[in-house]
Amino acid sequence: MKKKLNNKGFTLVELLAVLVILIAIMSIAIPTISSSLDRSKNKQNKAKQKLLESAAELYVTDHKNQISATKCYIEITDLKNENYIDQDADEGIENGKICYDKSANTYTYQKTSCGNKCTS
Repeated sequence: MKKKLNNKGFTLVELLAVLVILIAIMSIAIPTISSSLDRSKNKQNKAKQKLLESAAELYVTDHKNQISATKCYIEITDLKNENYIDQDADEGIENGKICYDKSANTYTYQKTSCGNKCTS
């Protein structure tokens, strides 16, 4: 009498084929996910910069009688100290200043200063 073999398992070739397919999928997915994370961080930083620019606009509105320069900058620490922004509002972006151009009425986040400080 012949014994029947139990052939219900996977062969080594089948397991290797599955591994090759999974590696191929991961090699496509990982770069896509990492670039997506980079794009979302950039968008978050731009949103924080716009928040800082809006806070600087409020700051200038409140201190209009103290600002005489055509171009000046507002330090982020001043915005924090006077509660225009939260203490961690600039987290994740490089230190910079908000440049105010009175003639064009614009507020721009920059890494370098632009003129003198708006208020002393």
